[in-house]
Amino acid sequence: MKKRSYSTCITISLLAMILLEDYARPRPMNPNERATLLTRIFRIALDAYQ
Repeated sequence: MKKRSYSTCITISLLAMILLEDYARPRPMNPNERATLLTRIFRIALDAYQ
């Protein structure tokens, strides 16, 4: 079995980190999801205020 150099291990680690970071990025909300979220937030805020 061939030994890997440190640069190969670092390259593989960086590639894995880049791929995981891309998957962790949230997707944009569609208008219906945004309206639902804002309605929920404002309803909770108004209930807490009263």
